[in-house]
Amino acid sequence: MQNKIDYSPRLHCILSKKDNLKDFVTLKKFPVFIGCTDKPKKKDLFFDMKWSIGTSSGLIQLKNLMNPKIIYSSYHSEAVGQLWKRHHIEFSKFIMKYCDNRVLEIGGGANVIANLCAKHKRIKNWYNFELAKIHRNKIQYSPKVKYINRSINGNYAKKLIKRETTLVTSHVLEHLYSPIETIKQVIKNTKTKKIIFSIPDLNAYLKNKYTNVINFEHTYLLTEEVLKKILSEINFKIKIKKNFFEHSIFIYAIKSKKKIKYTLPNLKRYQKKYKKNITFYKNKISKFNKVFLRKNKNSNFIFGAHIFSQYLVRMGLNENNFSNVLDNSKDKYKKRLYGTNLIVENPNIIKKINKPIILVNMGQYQLEVEKQLKKIHKKIKIIRI
Repeated sequence: MQNKIDYSPRLHCILSKKDNLKDFVTLKKFPVFIGCTDKPKKKDLFFDMKWSIGTSSGLIQLKNLMNPKIIYSSYHSEAVGQLWKRHHIEFSKFIMKYCDNRVLEIGGGANVIANLCAKHKRIKNWYNFELAKIHRNKIQYSPKVKYINRSINGNYAKKLIKRETTLVTSHVLEHLYSPIETIKQVIKNTKTKKIIFSIPDLNAYLKNKYTNVINFEHTYLLTEEVLKKILSEINFKIKIKKNFFEHSIFIYAIKSKKKIKYTLPNLKRYQKKYKKNITFYKNKISKFNKVFLRKNKNSNFIFGAHIFSQYLVRMGLNENNFSNVLDNSKDKYKKRLYGTNLIVENPNIIKKINKPIILVNMGQYQLEVEKQLKKIHKKIKIIRI
């Protein structure tokens, strides 16, 4: 099946087109889509997740890039829960402090942040370029917001945006296959002098052993150092930075009048942490397979119909020992977690179980999920990483 997948090799480091890549770590036969499906298991695609290192930068980055039409074949970034809700509110406030009255957003999903900002009188036009196709009834519209299901790299943006705009992205930069070239082209087309980012705090994710650090979507380890290097290449500098817990980092960057030079520090420490995390999970999963036995399958559940659970299964967790995967997204219910046989159910299903045992490995959302589950069932047993 691997030879049927449409992909292209990354030939050089994203930070230097002259920098070759060397092999680092390979995770065998990973599901290429991070989400759920109503198609049969035989339709699922798997591919070796090969990580490589930029020879001079030391940056961890994916060697083979999936065709975006595969990994964004349907919308799966609902960002549900209280932490995400708070993120959107706080980031929209951050945007409104520094943006122009016209905004171009890359990967704005179902217009959530756009609509929050569009409530302000100062916003005249907001253009949301979203690659994943979203069903119309899932999108909320403001008269000021234009949802555009196209790539930002096309000529359409240049024709549409005729005045200076602020560029906004939320958890998108780490998805770009060629971030320097993409942003450089957008700046050229729109003459923007301001960029406002929310990026995942991948350094914290790695430190805390979260499983959603890098994958087929997060194709390089974006840290603050790497962001500074990317910005220096397009002659932008960070003006304001704000940390949002250990979830995100808000960045306001402006175009510099002087040429910026930035020397990237040694990134080897991230390589060591990533390898240690792989060993950590292999050891943990060996123990989990002894805790979650098949004879107790009807009482065993795993939470998170996303990369959190996919990662555990591909690293050796026996999915046959679990009844269902639980999730808070209504759009996922009764569907199958891609790459597994696990069917998604509403967490409330555990009300009918005498003593449910749930494996919860939800990274930065762990406490929120545990609190929710304990409200549903007082006798619940939660197994965490």
